[in-house]
Order: sequence, then C-alpha cells, then structure tokens
Amino acid sequence: MRMILGLVGLVISASAFALPIYNCDVTANPKLGAWREPWTKKLLLSPAFTNRVDFGQTVVELRVNAGAALGGAVNGQPNFLIEGDVWNGRFESAFHAGVVKCKEEIELPFVLKFKPWGQFYTLNPIVSEGHIQRDVSLGYIDNELICFLGDEKAALRSLSDSLGIEGKIINSYRIEFTWEAEDCIRGTGSYDEWSCEEYRRNRRTKTVLDCNGEPDPRF
Repeated sequence: MRMILGLVGLVISASAFALPIYNCDVTANPKLGAWREPWTKKLLLSPAFTNRVDFGQTVVELRVNAGAALGGAVNGQPNFLIEGDVWNGRFESAFHAGVVKCKEEIELPFVLKFKPWGQFYTLNPIVSEGHIQRDVSLGYIDNELICFLGDEKAALRSLSDSLGIEGKIINSYRIEFTWEAEDCIRGTGSYDEWSCEEYRRNRRTKTVLDCNGEPDPRF
C-alpha cells in the first residue's frame, strides 16, 4: 500500500505531484580494524534521484531501478557489488559489507538536496525522524546550499513556512525568496573571537533552483 504524506507530515493527503520515496536504513559493517560496530544511517531512496551516504572509507550512491532493484556506485565504481532490492539490498567495499532495508513506498510532493553532502532529504517531520539532515536555515538559502526536486508550489510553501520569509515562483524550475538580512559592517577581534559592533539591514533576494537545472530555452 502506498502512502501519500502531506507537507506538514501530520496528516495523509493527496498531492498533484508526488515523488515515490523509500525511507531506508543503510548499515555498513566494518571488515577491518579494531572498531567493528555496525554504522547505520537513514537515507531516502527513489527512482527519481540518486542519493549519497558517507561511511568514511566507503561512500555509497544508491538509486532505485525497475522492480525496486538497487543500483548506483560504491566508492565511485558503478554498480560494483550492489545487489538486491529496497527490502533486502546489499553492498560491499574493501572496508565495509553493507545492507539496505527500506520501509514501504510513500509519496512526497518534493525533496530538498543539501549540495555539500550530495544528499536528498525531506522537511516532513515524520519521514525525517532519525535522519541527520532534516531541516533548513536562511544560511542554506543565502549560500545556495540547497536545491529542490518535485512540486515547486509545495517547496515554496514549506520553505516559506519553515523560514518565515516571503517567496515567489519565477517558473517551475526557480523559486525566489526575499528577506531582511542583518550584515555586519564593522567589528573587532580575530577570526576566532570576532565581535560585531555595527550592523546594517539589507533586503536580500536569493533563488532556490530545481536540482535538475533549467532546460535550455533553445531546445
């Protein structure tokens, strides 16, 4: 049975646009060294994107193929030692033997990608429980650290509500946000002990783009 989770995540509701999502536990079991405790991280998987999880010496990029089979790459090697499906998946590197166990498929209207980690995630509080990445800040918008995938209207509403700022849709691939920012224009101290003495309020506008980018208008 497929569940469709609304933006807030406290109720189940239909969405005009929905991404198929599996909420998974990815566990890496170390092969070498004195420390052999399993390391489990939660990760969203989908046919719509490839997601990345980092276990230090082993970096796994996973996607869902036809029939819920797993594909991707281990330490940059495509489909190398990735087997099984979302319910009973396996991966292996020189350093770890891993397993993938996912819950039943759900649908979300959109997901975000935290670009420094190359990881897709959701703001839905139920789905994101236990995930390392599960929130957003103005700094993410200001420094262009996130992009969205899915319904731009749902992404706009959720980001605006979470951050308390105004936004508008430029097109289906671009959302624009505007807010009043406080910038330090004078301060004292070193890098480690900086103290701002004077701020200036500036109206700032930044965009959040679709993770797939905008299509070339020439084609």
